[in-house]
Amino acid sequence: MMLYVLLISTLILAFFSLAITNWDFSHPSFLFCLTFGMFEFVLLLGAEAYAVELIPATVIILLGGMVLFIISTLLVNFYNRQGGFIYVGKKNNLKEIELNDYITMVIVLFQIITILSFLKYIDNLYIAYKGHSGSISAEINMYDRLSKFLTEDYNRLNIRPPFLYNKSNLISSTLPYLIIYIAINNFFAVKKINPIQILSVFLLVISIILKGSRSPLLKLFIMGAVIAYIVRFRNGNRQSDKKKFFIKFGIMAACMGVVLVLVLNLMGRSMGKSESDTLFVHIFVYLGAPIENLDNFIEKGDMQLESHYFAEHIINPVYQYLSDKGLISQPFDTINDVLPFVQSANGRGTGNVFTMYYFFLLDFGFAGILPFTLFLAMFYTVLYDKIFKNKRSVNFALFMYAYLLNDLLMLPFSNRFYETVFNSWFLKFVLINWLFVKLIIEGPYKFRSTKFSLERKYVQW
Repeated sequence: MMLYVLLISTLILAFFSLAITNWDFSHPSFLFCLTFGMFEFVLLLGAEAYAVELIPATVIILLGGMVLFIISTLLVNFYNRQGGFIYVGKKNNLKEIELNDYITMVIVLFQIITILSFLKYIDNLYIAYKGHSGSISAEINMYDRLSKFLTEDYNRLNIRPPFLYNKSNLISSTLPYLIIYIAINNFFAVKKINPIQILSVFLLVISIILKGSRSPLLKLFIMGAVIAYIVRFRNGNRQSDKKKFFIKFGIMAACMGVVLVLVLNLMGRSMGKSESDTLFVHIFVYLGAPIENLDNFIEKGDMQLESHYFAEHIINPVYQYLSDKGLISQPFDTINDVLPFVQSANGRGTGNVFTMYYFFLLDFGFAGILPFTLFLAMFYTVLYDKIFKNKRSVNFALFMYAYLLNDLLMLPFSNRFYETVFNSWFLKFVLINWLFVKLIIEGPYKFRSTKFSLERKYVQW
């Protein structure tokens, strides 16, 4: 019964969010409601098989988070004195972003060096662990397991990435994301495709695949999709064109799913946890079980753990960084320490993910839900608002919103937002891209434009 109440209430809040944002499908308040609604729907489909019975506290927490996003939207709307977001579809003079192709070639060179040195690194790692070389897929899978789950074995091997990788990776894993934004912007602004920029994006995908993680590929796809959506409809296109856009987006998403399956095989991984797992079991564990796991955790009542530091589990990357630098000595829980594999009420495995609220409860109990949810709601809402106030050639707010959107969509799954923004790598990512925009694209070190492009004659969006 409570699950039906939750799902119906979520749909009402999602439509209300659309109503106060002029039917803006890329607004964070709507997307937050939508993603939780999707998880709730999958949970409903597996309710009988997994004996799902939500308690009222879980329903109140989930709906309360959506209300906080809507309140944040209303506050920003009130601040703007416009009564709602009416920017999407409004003519905004989209212009080409000029980037010297020789600079892009230098970035591509860094990417090639990174990929080749990383291939050598995982080969050395595999040889040290297995005693012989393996296939690329076997080496990718082994690296993924050692770096994430078999950390003691990884540290014991004491094989570190080569010098060239350490020096080139910072550039090759940050600036190509900005190139994605520039390529999409220019595609809609001047109807041209730059092959050098496409090469950089392709190399970024290869680099992600080699590291064995699926999440960055999803982040890349979502980032490109939201940039294309916002850029297209802020350039004066009719709102009626949205239908065609979503149809094409659906086709691309289906193709992305096929590519993901192929990539998983290349990584030496499969879609199921075991041969006996059905496709729905796999989907449920990822898209339905997190809410059930949170519900069972709350129902047991053993929530707030003893923390050695403030928000130890919420901003865990901060303490991991301080520990690695030898700046703190007191032991603390890592993320893996507080993510046990659990079961449903009838004994079926439901994985080890609990939604973002799990971490708030661990550190502060129920008192942590309001401030930490409100903070991320205001963060995304204000950032989204800044997109449509931009007057520069590079809309850095759009770039950051697109990059962080995947973390918003993953909140029903995990604490991805705080894990990202409080990570030292993210600070480097923001700083490098911001400096590149200010100094190279817009600033005093802007080079005379040199461009290679293919005209978009037969591609229509």
